[in-house]
Amino acid sequence: MCILTFSGGILTAAAWLAVNFFFTRNLLEIAILKRHKAKLLLLLLIKFPVLYLVGFFILTSKAFPISSLLIGMSLMLVVLGACGIWLKRSKPSTNYQI
Repeated sequence: MCILTFSGGILTAAAWLAVNFFFTRNLLEIAILKRHKAKLLLLLLIKFPVLYLVGFFILTSKAFPISSLLIGMSLMLVVLGACGIWLKRSKPSTNYQI
């Protein structure tokens, strides 16, 4: 197994998960906040058939080891979770004491 293939799998999985997270976030924003309903069809047509077919071809092509894809997705989830916790804690407080 070549190190470039393994690292390429990590990067590919992380990028795929980032794009998937972006589309999921936008779909939830449209559904909850009732904004930009014109974008809804476009996002649905990109996310479900295109993005998941790309993911299927990444898995079935065996261009990357499965373990590298799992590591890439896991690392991306850890990073997203850490960023969410860090951003939540870094909001300025409105409780000032003199």
